[in-house]
Amino acid sequence: MKSRQIKPAFFDNELLVDIEDKITRESQGDPDPDKRENFRGLARICFAGLWCFADREGRFKWQVRRIKSKVLPHDDINFVIIMDALADAGLIVRYEVDGEPFGYIPNFCKHQWINAREPDSDLPAPPYCNKETKEGVSTLVARDMGGDRSKPSEGKADARTGPIFETTTGPWQPTTKQVEGWKRAHKDVDVDRQLELAASWVMSNQTRRKTKRGMPAFINRWLSNQKPETTTTTKTAEPLNPFE
Repeated sequence: MKSRQIKPAFFDNELLVDIEDKITRESQGDPDPDKRENFRGLARICFAGLWCFADREGRFKWQVRRIKSKVLPHDDINFVIIMDALADAGLIVRYEVDGEPFGYIPNFCKHQWINAREPDSDLPAPPYCNKETKEGVSTLVARDMGGDRSKPSEGKADARTGPIFETTTGPWQPTTKQVEGWKRAHKDVDVDRQLELAASWVMSNQTRRKTKRGMPAFINRWLSNQKPETTTTTKTAEPLNPFE
């Protein structure tokens, strides 16, 4: 287990609360009283605990019993249900390499400051991985983004690039073709930087997130509302909220 950072927004994450409510309702509906459990609060603890369990790349061995012994050692709870629920929501990724199961936390490297003395990861990377941003994407998440379930897309038009956006229907990442089109349409705007700012805004405004289908239009409106960047001033224009 390692020391990690936690941001205040974590405690206001409605997605984690929804996960806990969902699996609790499903458990309470079990006809066998012995199988009814209350998961409220536990998905949040589990998710934060996985950050401490993961290596510097956000990867870990999918060893549910061992993870529970470190994260929730004193709780008599079905930990498999929590892990599966986090994976179904796209918050963690389960993948296999040579038949061995592993886990990965998307956006881990983006939100964690890693001690320089922490050793490099000795675990294999997820099947889908953006080498520039180190944002791994599972076959499940890749499927939700519209990618092939069995292998990465090789065509340039289908390749994914830039930050991963959280939406109401799962993680979404723009295609290379989309980014190139925005750069042609908004020549006076730093598109790469604005994509990062837009992703940060989406993460901070959970109640105003879009669906994956609505993300291209959202990004286009975001870019259209940015002031052209000039070289006559050193002050950078603040990003504009396209919904206000």
